[in-house]
Amino acid sequence: MKNYLKKITLTALTGAVLTTGMYAFAAPQDVTAKIFSSPVFVEGHEAFCWTPEGKQTSYVVYNGSTYIPIRTAGEWMGKNIAWDNATQTVTLSGTTEKVYRDQTEYEIDHTTREKYRTEGMTVQLCPDIKVVVDGKEQAFKNAKGEPVYPLSYNNMTYLPVRNIAELSGMTVTFQQEIEKQQGAAIFMRTKMTDEQIAECQKYMDTLRESYSYKALEKAGKIPEFLKKSWQMSGGEVDDIFEIIRQGGLTAEQVKQVLPLMEESFKVLENTAKPSYPLFDAYIAKMQEKLPAAKEAFEAVKQAAESGANVGGALTKLEDTMGSVTVNVNWMETVLTEKY
Repeated sequence: MKNYLKKITLTALTGAVLTTGMYAFAAPQDVTAKIFSSPVFVEGHEAFCWTPEGKQTSYVVYNGSTYIPIRTAGEWMGKNIAWDNATQTVTLSGTTEKVYRDQTEYEIDHTTREKYRTEGMTVQLCPDIKVVVDGKEQAFKNAKGEPVYPLSYNNMTYLPVRNIAELSGMTVTFQQEIEKQQGAAIFMRTKMTDEQIAECQKYMDTLRESYSYKALEKAGKIPEFLKKSWQMSGGEVDDIFEIIRQGGLTAEQVKQVLPLMEESFKVLENTAKPSYPLFDAYIAKMQEKLPAAKEAFEAVKQAAESGANVGGALTKLEDTMGSVTVNVNWMETVLTEKY
């Protein structure tokens, strides 16, 4: 009789699975994760996560691993994404254009983000979700070699950043936060050769030296009155546009340093970019901001040549040039992988 009942029970369970066409899966486990709010740089881009609705969402940290939405992983890898609910399988396959999202409107308010960043929020650990990349099922592990499983949060599947980088052939660098010295950050990029690194370094140095007080002084191009302005600034400022603005210069003195500023514009605008695309995003932003800076420079030039007060025009020039040269700083960040 007992054997007969066992057979009935087994037959009933088997029939239920076959009837529904579903597999038996373990229920996702609720765990606490936190928002990772530090920057993530991918192939030189500071990249952000978007929801399917076009809102910015967050990176997630759980048990020492940082996670990104599957949608973002597919965009960074240049892969198509598919989800099979019956088998709980995420598939990344084929080849499509790689996408690195910019910042946009956030899906949740600042107060909620801060709470999730400091106190955490509930996500689901999903060991039963399978991830298949170009036909091969993946088994993710962290830096210690321990298994790492997908997460589910905000109706999206999240995958570990380290493993996505490795699948994409990229190196990944995790920069730890050091109080008052450096912030946390993640860098992902295709391994560069020494020649590519040297080429990018030379390009960046050429740009920076075009507006560096110290470089121009070493080249004998700084007039004596500008040296006094630099000393008045404490000798720490290394941007000629800032030193000129702070110097309280007369219109006649400004006329004498116009060639220095003009030369800087030529270098920033015309220096051939590196063949390796690490800086491409920042070069594009720099070129986008240059017209406004050149317009401000023309206003300074006109004021100086007419003998008018140049203070206001110099302030506008420094502001617009700041939006140009900040991109050189970002180039240094992604090249040295130090944030």
